[in-house]
Amino acid sequence: MRKFDIEKLIRKVGGSFHLTVLVQRRMIELKKNSPKLVDIESNNLMDIIYEEILQDKISLAPDGALEDNNFLDEYRNSHKNSDFEFGEDEKSEDE
Repeated sequence: MRKFDIEKLIRKVGGSFHLTVLVQRRMIELKKNSPKLVDIESNNLMDIIYEEILQDKISLAPDGALEDNNFLDEYRNSHKNSDFEFGEDEKSEDE
C-alpha cells in the first residue's frame, strides 16, 4: 500500500467523517467490479480510492449522497434479523 497524506485527504473531502463515508461507498462499488477511475498500477483498493479522491474523480454531493444512495437500504436488507431493528434499543431478557 502506498503512503498517502491522510490530513490532505480529510481536508479535500471536508472532514474525516466524509472521508470515511466516501471510502466505504466507493469500496462497495469497486468490489462490485466498477472500473477504477485513475491510471494506477496498484490493485490495492485503498490506493485506488485515495488516488481517485486526490485526482478529483470521486466526491460526495453536498447532501452526502453518491449516485448510488441506497447504501443504507442495501446494508439493512443484507443484515436482516427478526430480533433486531435499526434504531431500537436492545431489550433485556427480564422484560
